Amino acid sequence: MRESRTFAGQLLLLVADFVDLHRVACSVPRAMRAMNGDPGWRKERRWVEALLDSGRARRKLQKTFSGLRAAGYLRRTGRDARGYFLTPKGREKALQLRIGQTRRRKFPAHQLLMVFYDIPERQRRERDLLRRMLQSLGFTQLQRSIWVAPYDVTREMRWFIRNYQLTRDVRLLRVRELAVRSSAYPRAEVPLGASKDVQKIYDREK
Repeated sequence: MRESRTFAGQLLLLVADFVDLHRVACSVPRAMRAMNGDPGWRKERRWVEALLDSGRARRKLQKTFSGLRAAGYLRRTGRDARGYFLTPKGREKALQLRIGQTRRRKFPAHQLLMVFYDIPERQRRERDLLRRMLQSLGFTQLQRSIWVAPYDVTREMRWFIRNYQLTRDVRLLRVRELAVRSSAYPRAEVPLGASKDVQKIYDREK
């Protein structure tokens, strides 16, 4: 799977999105039921429907599932042997594919997306993955656990936070101006809507 446009890459991302949203194993019948009538899944539903219309395509689908499982990206569970979950290796691959297909949309002038986190040492692997993702999405590090970017990649960040169960450890904040002295962002005004805790961070940097 060299890129997300490959068949296997598309399938892996479909499984990742389904499991992330529904928290159950992904199977084709279950995915079709969930996607039916949901406009947010229109593109994926048409893609799967086209596969199911052809016996040859269905065989390719099953072969690809088997290949992803053999490569260590997918796993089955005893309680739900008909569906698939992502393995840790599969989550990392899905993350790489997600980053590869991300189109970085710039915010209006002076607006930024801030990410700040406090991830325990026992989750070092997830913390390292987060840093790699931030770098890949064009973030600049201001402090050890504070990063900013002029791009609206909120959706991608929320997907990562949910997928790696970091909702208690990672926060996102959209700001109008960055009140931190930095060579990358030297302007200093109070961010619109900043909380008292965030204001303290900025005050320390003045």
